[in-house]
Amino acid sequence: MSIIKVKKTKENKLAHLELNLPKKRNILSVQMIQALTDSLERLSQDSQVHALILSGAGEHFCAGGDLRWMRLPENSSDLENINQVKLLSRLFNKLAKFPCPIIGDIKGAVFGGGLGEA
Repeated sequence: MSIIKVKKTKENKLAHLELNLPKKRNILSVQMIQALTDSLERLSQDSQVHALILSGAGEHFCAGGDLRWMRLPENSSDLENINQVKLLSRLFNKLAKFPCPIIGDIKGAVFGGGLGEA
């Protein structure tokens, strides 16, 4: 199962990114952040995309950061912690600089880092 679903429609030039971990309320794990960032990078290069819809599968858009991942800094080196912060920063930068309008299809809960996406 893919943690990000990407759909594109040619007739209205829309792309749709869906966070796809509904049982975990679409938490921002390292894998989710990387998959979302990679998808945004690919779509930003696609001249056929004129708008992006961002949504979450299931009842909630995004419950924020994965708490298990967020506890890792206690056992990680400073360099590992810096790299993890850079990963999240890169995602938010891709969202902020996306070349087309982003429409948030937000439902249910949105917490923590999910607010940065909404």
